[in-house]
Amino acid sequence: MNATTGIPSALAGASSTSATDPGPAAIAVENSIGRYIYTANFVGNSVSGLYFDPNAGTTAIVQNSPFPGVAKATAVATVKHGDHSIQVNPVY
Repeated sequence: MNATTGIPSALAGASSTSATDPGPAAIAVENSIGRYIYTANFVGNSVSGLYFDPNAGTTAIVQNSPFPGVAKATAVATVKHGDHSIQVNPVY
């Protein structure tokens, strides 16, 4: 992820249509099916969700992403079972 633009630079098809909010500080791959990628965005105060298409090797923005988060988000975690629920906590 480019920290300034939030664009994933190493994926095929990376573009502004699959960008995160500014300042991605952490990344997590949802471990149930491995097709969702989340970033905690330090500058954007949000969490971005991307869908990874394993057949095409491309990403797409998850509906309603980025999600409002806390100020200066620095971590994101996923929980198995495909619940897609995320929580971001600030650094104090």
